[in-house]
Amino acid sequence: MEDLADSFFKGIARAIGWLFVDLIFNFVFYYIGWPICKLVSFGKYPKPVNYDYLHTENRQGLLCSFVGFFACLLLFIGWVNLSGTGI
Repeated sequence: MEDLADSFFKGIARAIGWLFVDLIFNFVFYYIGWPICKLVSFGKYPKPVNYDYLHTENRQGLLCSFVGFFACLLLFIGWVNLSGTGI
């Protein structure tokens, strides 16, 4: 019985973690990466919004999310280097 409860709580924790990561990656990083993609491509990329981008052959939203992630990563690394705290 203890194994059943343990597996249940692990499943709940995994679902909450997946939702949290999915929300951050597909919402926050997308909206950070979207204007960067627009600026770099002079407004040609990404094409008009496709709300179901993860379930089609069109991966523009995923690319914008990765661009936003790497932009945040670079900002964090630059902030650490400028503050002199070092990691």
